[in-house]
Amino acid sequence: MKINLKHTLSVTFASLILISTCAYSQKPFKSISNYVNIFNTKSITDTLRPLSFITGTITLDSALAGGYVCGTNAYQDIAKAQIYYIEDSLSYFVKGCALDIGNILINNDTDTYLTVNVYDLSGMGYNNEGVTYDSVPGNILYSVSLPVSLLTNNQINYIHFTDNVWVINGYALGIDFSAFGTNQIGLISTSDGDAHQSELAWEKLNNGQWHSMLSTWPFDGDMGIFSLIDGATAGINNINKQDINIISVYPNPVNNNTLNISYKSASETSANISLYNIHGISLYQNNLLFSKGEKTTPVNLPTVKPGNYFLSIKTLNNNYIKNITIL
Repeated sequence: MKINLKHTLSVTFASLILISTCAYSQKPFKSISNYVNIFNTKSITDTLRPLSFITGTITLDSALAGGYVCGTNAYQDIAKAQIYYIEDSLSYFVKGCALDIGNILINNDTDTYLTVNVYDLSGMGYNNEGVTYDSVPGNILYSVSLPVSLLTNNQINYIHFTDNVWVINGYALGIDFSAFGTNQIGLISTSDGDAHQSELAWEKLNNGQWHSMLSTWPFDGDMGIFSLIDGATAGINNINKQDINIISVYPNPVNNNTLNISYKSASETSANISLYNIHGISLYQNNLLFSKGEKTTPVNLPTVKPGNYFLSIKTLNNNYIKNITIL
């Protein structure tokens, strides 16, 4: 029996309940706009993306009830996740996550966060055939919560993890909206039909259950949740909408208020360097000019209390986010 999920627009969201047959009407959506796919080549840290981002059409889809298919919406979805399978028993380190944010609306909520999770595939969920599926997001292997104010609109936001995550066979990268408040976010995706029913895009409904997005909307595309992995892994497809490639930020922890940004740039690139506290309040900003080539630039930070902070490096196309500790 096929599972049809979610009421139509005529039903209030307070009345959404799960009945024994799991019968819902599927969620309607439409494309807001199309985006040009300019991803190509390789970088020091390879960025994995679903195959449909190579063969398909890039878009941003809205939910007719309000919000976004691949993001927050009026159906109060809890989380979204993109599955990555690893072929031939290979394994590698996941070093971070890249979110292709098509639109973000930040309200005046205080202490709101977007949580990025790396999952193993030990969970249970429902696929498009309406049967229980046992290779969905399960245990959380790594988690980082980002103040909403760090995220930028219409850019790829690169979130670099403090610890590398070792994965084998398969895993999922996802975003959780539990602490997102009334803010809204929509991720770029590929168009409906581009994923050819691969069912790699999943969502956690407001009842806590995981379902493939092909079964709930039905949406047959992939989400702009990309995996940053160790560049030594060969034979992968990666993205390169990067004007510069941030190789490393060191030392971390930071001592004497000085850190170094190691980068590689194909041309001279300007960037805004910002330091935020854990609540997303900006403490420092400065404009830097990155020269062409592979180089290292020192940055003198202001004197702040010892603790955990976020460093943001914003260029024309990208926003690089790194958690740092200042001693």
